[in-house]
Amino acid sequence: MNPPPPEHDLPSTAPDWEIWRPRLRVPLWLRDNPGLVLSTLYLALSVVGLFYQFLFFRRFQLNVLEFSDATDFLMVVVREPLTVAMASLGLAFYWAYMRATLGIMAQVFRRWPRLRGSDEKLAKSREKARRIAPSMQAAFIITYAALFTMLYSSWQAKRARSGGFPSVTVEFKVGAREGATPAEVTLLGTTARFVFLYYPETKRAAAVPLDAIATLSWDARRLRERQADEASATSAVAKPEAVTPTGEPAPERVVPAFAPVSPAPSAPVPAPAGKP
Repeated sequence: MNPPPPEHDLPSTAPDWEIWRPRLRVPLWLRDNPGLVLSTLYLALSVVGLFYQFLFFRRFQLNVLEFSDATDFLMVVVREPLTVAMASLGLAFYWAYMRATLGIMAQVFRRWPRLRGSDEKLAKSREKARRIAPSMQAAFIITYAALFTMLYSSWQAKRARSGGFPSVTVEFKVGAREGATPAEVTLLGTTARFVFLYYPETKRAAAVPLDAIATLSWDARRLRERQADEASATSAVAKPEAVTPTGEPAPERVVPAFAPVSPAPSAPVPAPAGKP
């Protein structure tokens, strides 16, 4: 049986983590202009939000870029804050992934030291990893953002088609659509000049100019309030209130807990045989 390796020869994740850990490398042109850092970050987040909007509306056969202005591009981070924030978590996932991967590799090398190879081979492997680490980090973060955006836009589109989005009542101006009546539709989103609606009955989407809409109204109750109102309405229909001929509510009938029971009639006793 081979003796265990000395303590200093045990594999450690520290050298590999120094190679693969994410580093904030600011380009020289940003170092000379620190004020551009926030602008560049906001621009990158805007690209993520715009990519999500493009994919989401594309699933309704609509190119949102044709209805967007420059202000829409600048405000996409404000309109889609949760989407942009979740798509930007690629750095955190990369950190957790590399920590877990390097920890598993260290455990494997402790169990099977031959898989580690010689010190010369290990040094060459680390030198190669040091060269490709920045590209791998960028590819991981960009791939995560793209995959999350595609999957999330698909999920949101399915929610909108199945009625998961809140319904609104839209009323058009008389001059825009003669004889138009209020309609129950699903609000998909807005831009600076257009409102995007989805009609569940006909499964059609529409881009309507803001100038053609008179009002947009919706149910402002919370979910619990709606459920309570629906439950009370259901119970009222199931048990209608009784009224007297004069129109007043009838008094409730009190049923005693133990109603009196009349004794059953006894059977006639037959006469003895031989007697009249």
